[in-house]
Amino acid sequence: MLTVTNTGPPLSGTVDRLTEPFLRGSGRLAEQDPTRRGHGLGLTIAVGIVRAHHGDLALTANPGGGLTVQVSLPGAA
Repeated sequence: MLTVTNTGPPLSGTVDRLTEPFLRGSGRLAEQDPTRRGHGLGLTIAVGIVRAHHGDLALTANPGGGLTVQVSLPGAA
């Protein structure tokens, strides 16, 4: 099990949609702030890797803002 938690603004709506390509917390547009870069592919790539290894990825919005991602992979047989 791997858990990653970050901070940020509160997320509205379902966080499960954040694994869709090019979707960011604020929608499909990049932030106007040039110091906050990205294109919304990180979670899409992560879910692809986890599924390829027959694992599970769970997203949870943190009450104060940000996101917690839990990845679980099956043990070696």
